[in-house]
Amino acid sequence: MSDGFNVNEYWLKRGLGYIGEALPRDYHRLQEGFLLDLLGASRMAANRILEIGCGFGRITKLLAENFPKAQIMAVDLSPDQLANAQRYCGEREKIVFEQYDFYSDLPFPGSRYDAAIAVEVFLHHPRQVVRRLIEQLSVISGCIVNIDWSEEWPWK
Repeated sequence: MSDGFNVNEYWLKRGLGYIGEALPRDYHRLQEGFLLDLLGASRMAANRILEIGCGFGRITKLLAENFPKAQIMAVDLSPDQLANAQRYCGEREKIVFEQYDFYSDLPFPGSRYDAAIAVEVFLHHPRQVVRRLIEQLSVISGCIVNIDWSEEWPWK
């Protein structure tokens, strides 16, 4: 972590109420459409999906609705976000939610995925952490999809 800023502390605190924040809905609809177009155009199998940084489950629910046969592992640092995601996504037996800390050096849960998806996740972490995450994900996933946007953050 950089210059005394602790990204985990930030997200654990923000995770308490993130679901209630005003979200840029038009932007998110464009982002979600782009993700679905990208996944559809890839023609890859989408039987096993890992979503990292699932937050309150916005993308998790989208994936479950559009890939109903897929097994989805959704991970997030915040137990509060994971509880929100479980409520937001409803009872779906093909989604597993698990707490995961990018800074723990532990392997991601599971052993093989068709796709690892990170939406608005990597931009929140320093370059060296993102490099390590991509290396880890490339071992367990056939495809890594990252969608970020520009946001002021403590590092470039």
